[in-house]
Amino acid sequence: MATQRDIADHLGITQPAVAGLVRDGVITPAARGSYDLDVARLAYCSHLREQAAGRASQPGAALDLATERARLAAAQAEAQERKNARERGELVDLVEITNTITGLIELTKAYLSRVGAVVAKGDAALRQRIDQAVNDALIDLSDIEVIDMTATTQTGAIEPEG
Repeated sequence: MATQRDIADHLGITQPAVAGLVRDGVITPAARGSYDLDVARLAYCSHLREQAAGRASQPGAALDLATERARLAAAQAEAQERKNARERGELVDLVEITNTITGLIELTKAYLSRVGAVVAKGDAALRQRIDQAVNDALIDLSDIEVIDMTATTQTGAIEPEG
């Protein structure tokens, strides 16, 4: 039978490192305070192989390497699916659509204001009525819900209906 110090000397690590391996359940005592040196060595080697393969969680680590790789692969696959859907025209960007619609409304407002200025040239009352009509139209437009928010994805993109 061996002590933690014997195991440390045999494995080329410190006695506190062996104590940590015992605490983590990697190395288990054969009897109180004594260890089978061969069993301890095999357990330590197995532990090292698991760590190298990314299957063993590190003390204090929330996730192990294999879990993180799987999560990354899933995120990359999802991103590629979104990219493919956008390229097929099945998915549009909410920010792009919002900016486009806002730009069209601003452009329309500018054209209507210019038309109003030409039509009402010299007639302040007519100009005021035209400006009021343009403002009323803008208020009515702002009350319209352009998209169904339930159709948005977690990425802020909109899936077209139909």
